[in-house]
Amino acid sequence: MKYFSRSPEDWKRSDEEKERRERERRNRIRRRVNFIVVVNLAIVIFLFFFTKAFFTSRPEGVAGQFQIVISSKESYLPNEPLDISVKVYNRERRKGKLVLEDFYSL
Repeated sequence: MKYFSRSPEDWKRSDEEKERRERERRNRIRRRVNFIVVVNLAIVIFLFFFTKAFFTSRPEGVAGQFQIVISSKESYLPNEPLDISVKVYNRERRKGKLVLEDFYSL
């Protein structure tokens, strides 16, 4: 039984074809990675600049530039004096005016 090999030109063409396919595969991977990086960068930039506009996370008791903190005990017995403190904090550097109207306790 004889073994017939290809000619050197056929081997060269075969090697060039394999190399071309490998180069195309690497280029496809690079394009995918670049696309993922660009999309992630766009998402980060969007979230960095626009989260305050869409997702305002204000703590409880915030009214404009002021934060009102009311602290008291959990429960009181009848005829026991209430020990409640109300603190108002200005959350911004500018001066402001706060007017409390119809303040009552439930």
